[in-house]
Parts: sequence; structure tokens; C-alpha cells
Amino acid sequence: YKITEQQSKVIIYTDKYLADFFEECCKSYKKPVEVAKWIITYLLKSLNWHSISIRQSKVKPKEFLELLELIDKGMITERLAKEIIKEYVDTGKSPKAIVKDKKLEPLSEKDLEKIVLNVLDENKKAVDDYLAGEERSMEYLIGRVLQKTRKAADPKVVRKLIQEKTAKLR
Repeated sequence: YKITEQQSKVIIYTDKYLADFFEECCKSYKKPVEVAKWIITYLLKSLNWHSISIRQSKVKPKEFLELLELIDKGMITERLAKEIIKEYVDTGKSPKAIVKDKKLEPLSEKDLEKIVLNVLDENKKAVDDYLAGEERSMEYLIGRVLQKTRKAADPKVVRKLIQEKTAKLR
């Protein structure tokens, strides 16, 4: 699977069911390194937070892979996926259903641009500070956009849009 020794030990020694879960995921999803990363870093963290094992949870390989496929297709960002996995572990509701129910579908470029322009208009001091060279102001502006999009926007895309829009103000 080309995963690290540490990853394989975590998967194998945590629970046999987890090892079986990993292998089942890898049959359908041909990126075992990504599967291992998401299982170890985010799935186990959520399971531990709920004080349950994967065996006791409602988590199934098919729905877990839905989450990774949503990321691959650009339907959600990794940042949003980290939030979705918490609810998925808690409820067992499929990631696609969570995205739909919470209206987290991706924004069109036009909609995102409107939100960015709105944030720039509402935060003139931060824009001025950014134009004066304060990089922290950029982070603040990105945060405001992400807040308005409920973390549905990709921070890299938001940064690029802010840079484009503020370049015209110089």
C-alpha cells in the first residue's frame, strides 16, 4: 500500500476491524496513502472523541470513501471535510447527505467573487493594512470569507481572489 510503517502499525494494532476497514476502502479507492491519512488523522480522532471504536460506530467504508471522493471532485475542501467527518461519525449520515442538508455545495466562482467583494467592502481597514504590507490582514480577510461561506470556499482560491481584487486598489 506504500504507507509508512507508523501508519501501518496504527491501522493494524488499533483494531482488527480497522485493518479490515482500511483494506476494504483500498479495494475501491486506489489511493491508500490518502485512506491511511484520513483514517489515522481524522477518523480515529473523531472516534476517540466519541469514546467508541470503529466496530461500535456507524462508519462504513462506502460512506467514508464518499468523503474522499467529494474532496477529489472539488465538491468540498479538505478543511470542510474535517468538519463533515465529525458529524458523519456522530450520526452515520453519509457525507453527501450532510453536504446537501447543510447546504455546503460548492459556490460558483461568481458567488464567491461577490462574497469576497462584500468582505473587502466591509473591512476597509484590513484591506488598507494589507495593501500597506501587513500579511496578517490577508489572513483576517480570508477568515472572514471562510466564515461567510461556512468554510465551503477553498482558502487558496479566496487568497487569489483577494489578491486580484486588492491589486486593482493600489
